[in-house]
Amino acid sequence: MSHRLERTIDLLADLVAFPTLSGEPNSAIIGYIKTYLESHGVGVLLDITDDGQQMNLFATIGPPVDGGIILSGHTDVVPASPEGWQGDPFILRRSRGRLHGRGAVDMKGFVAITLAMVPDFVAARDKMRVPIHLAFTFDEEVGCFGSARMPDFLACNGIFPAIAIIGEPTEMRPFIGHKGGMELSAEVTGTPGHASKPDGKVNAIFYAARLI
Repeated sequence: MSHRLERTIDLLADLVAFPTLSGEPNSAIIGYIKTYLESHGVGVLLDITDDGQQMNLFATIGPPVDGGIILSGHTDVVPASPEGWQGDPFILRRSRGRLHGRGAVDMKGFVAITLAMVPDFVAARDKMRVPIHLAFTFDEEVGCFGSARMPDFLACNGIFPAIAIIGEPTEMRPFIGHKGGMELSAEVTGTPGHASKPDGKVNAIFYAARLI
């Protein structure tokens, strides 16, 4: 097993050990990532919510120019009910060539991969034409609340990346978009009247039901 892979697994074990359930403070895991990056000479910016409970982390490796690639992942995970787990979900476990733990795939695995590559990125930064950015956000699982703050945060700091790679699990198939949402409103107008004399009246509920 390569040194880089072992480094990734070690980092993943540390990340999984933080029970970063959505909606709960994530300062502990962000502090761990911040310390790791700074130990490799990488400066860190934090975007902290007004109540101080949640925070995004942003870091740049490479030349201070516009453009570059964001490698982005979220730090929160969904709750882990005891059913279906053969051990503590917040302790990474190896079994039959697989790694098991809450968030190992979605998506602390990607965070661990990017962090494992930091020494290589740092070693190559003098040769980079554009920077590599790291963006780790909070509360994705319950509404993408952390990532929604990122555009304004980057603009306020004069950072203008060219592209972002979001490391969500896609079975190794690249996707170039994201699911969205659309809401439609319709108004059905009838004519007033009493149910005892329906002749010549239009029941809006009847037509609304057909529309639905």
